[in-house]
Amino acid sequence: MEELSRFERDALTEIINIGAGHASNALSVMTGKRIKINFPELKLCSVEDIPRLVGKQEEVVATVYLRMDGELEDREFVVGSMLLLLPQESAVELSALLQQEKISKKGVDELDEMDISALQETGNILSGASLTAISKILNVKLIESPPHFACDMLQAVLSGTVAELARKVNRALLFKTMFEIEEYKIRAYYILLFDPETLNMILNRIKESFSDIMRECAEEDPYKGKLSRFERDALTEIINIGAGHASNALSVMTGKRIRVSFPRVELRPIEKIPKLIGKPEELVVSVYLKIEGIIKNRAIPVGSLIFLFPHRSAVELSALLENKPIEEGNLRELSEMDISALEETGNILSGASLTAISKVLDIKLVESLPHFAHDMLQAVLSFALIELAPKTTEALTFTTDFEVEDHNIKAYFLLLLDPESLEMLREKMKILLEHMLKEYIEEEYMEEGCTHA
Repeated sequence: MEELSRFERDALTEIINIGAGHASNALSVMTGKRIKINFPELKLCSVEDIPRLVGKQEEVVATVYLRMDGELEDREFVVGSMLLLLPQESAVELSALLQQEKISKKGVDELDEMDISALQETGNILSGASLTAISKILNVKLIESPPHFACDMLQAVLSGTVAELARKVNRALLFKTMFEIEEYKIRAYYILLFDPETLNMILNRIKESFSDIMRECAEEDPYKGKLSRFERDALTEIINIGAGHASNALSVMTGKRIRVSFPRVELRPIEKIPKLIGKPEELVVSVYLKIEGIIKNRAIPVGSLIFLFPHRSAVELSALLENKPIEEGNLRELSEMDISALEETGNILSGASLTAISKVLDIKLVESLPHFAHDMLQAVLSFALIELAPKTTEALTFTTDFEVEDHNIKAYFLLLLDPESLEMLREKMKILLEHMLKEYIEEEYMEEGCTHA
């Protein structure tokens, strides 16, 4: 059985984790609890190895099964299936927590209709979010069937699933899965069984993407003042991981489905930022936080974070966060409650983003209390630069989208790092890329050696 390369593993895990972020958000809104789903480990394994990896063949499990079909030029074709597999204890705990019930000691065969419905909806939400991410890779519309629940021995469940795919499937993507709900950590498995052509198509698309990055990086000088494609993609993913956690927290806080995303990042000279956002004299709302790193119990300045909202965006977002109606054309002044809501939003987003960045830098990062300002754009930026001293000349600028119900609100997220911290971040990404490139070359060499042998 061939292994996935590190890049393939990381790419597939990230693709599914993007879906998991949206699914976590939806489940949090549905239950009113903060729910986090993550996939700590991925294996490419043979179908017959699944029972050994997840339990015993005769072990009774609860499963939610969905078939995936593709649609291309009005023609439907079978793509594969998804399986959310829960050991007995996990199924009982998860269904109880989703329904705000006490966890009982009942067996999986005692789950009632409401329990089964909750588990089916979880599988449905998770599969829908994952399919959206996968369909972007394949550039094919993917459709899932209604969820099917089964409670049976592990071997029987897998046999039935493979039979649906005409027994062509011999490999599976097996994700260890963790549902974190309050103080509970619930173990599960998320299994993707693609027909061989579809799996090869996904891996080839990932490989093509990696080859493009390699070629572009070879042609670019990463310290020319602009970001390479790899740096852009890596930074966007790092910040979007934080955005997923922040979306979840904001959804729980407001009881609304909120999604925050950062579709694009650029490294820009400070003096060009006003043109990106508006005119220097334009009125904006900002939430500013200073960042410090902790090394050997000593705090060192790292930079600052600024969330910038055009005035209209700030008014709309604060109203939605506080469940107030939005009055068209109303450019009212912001109240103390509005300011508090925006500060808390900035606080949540910055905390989640810094957690993701600190893992890359391998440094503990702490943010100051949020500072709110309602002033002209130039004045807001000048204040931040005074804090960092004149040596900071560039900023990582992320365009930011807040999706709240049917509203789409634009904002900007600025990460102003001192030059040493920015260079450290880019160096860490460069090291990551070099490791991936080394592994890629070794794999290509081995494949070539096998071909010529």
